[in-house]
Amino acid sequence: KRAARFGGDILPFDTARGADSGLRIEEGWVSYRHKTEGGRLFPVTDLKLHGKFNLENAMAAAGAAVLEGCSPTAIRRAAQSFSGLPHRLQTVGKWREVSVYNDSKSTNPASTLRAVEVMPSPLLVIVGGSDKNLELSELARELCARVKAVICYGEVGNRIFRALAETRDTGTAPLISWDKPFTKAVGRALSMAAP
Repeated sequence: KRAARFGGDILPFDTARGADSGLRIEEGWVSYRHKTEGGRLFPVTDLKLHGKFNLENAMAAAGAAVLEGCSPTAIRRAAQSFSGLPHRLQTVGKWREVSVYNDSKSTNPASTLRAVEVMPSPLLVIVGGSDKNLELSELARELCARVKAVICYGEVGNRIFRALAETRDTGTAPLISWDKPFTKAVGRALSMAAP
């Protein structure tokens, strides 16, 4: 309703339930209906990105492309070829059969947790960086419940380490460590991740 005040076309999207108009998931495909047009844009499996939020982002981009007159073929090629932005659940590669990702743009507990939720298990994470004086107890609880190991580093590393240690005392127990320089944290993570 608010968007209608600004004029222009509106093309909503929804991953959970199909709408009469807009983008939706049908039989594993992102499909659309807009005015008298419609059809399939791309299979969800074509996306190289992890997580529902990245599917939602791809649907929003596809909707904008539809409104700009791009062909379904061009939209599908874009969806198939887009591998994400640097530092946002970016696939770095493999090391001794272990997949390595970079999500260093997750600079708050909420974005870190969203990333952890979509990554395959078992999961080992490196968390830390600058201290923004944010509440860390929910982050600690969720990390203790979801990951195999946590390596903390940087200015906020000691605070995260303490929050994890306090939470771990309540029954869940991932391995935790604290390393001051990032390079040491990465080295420790790789050694812990080795199969």
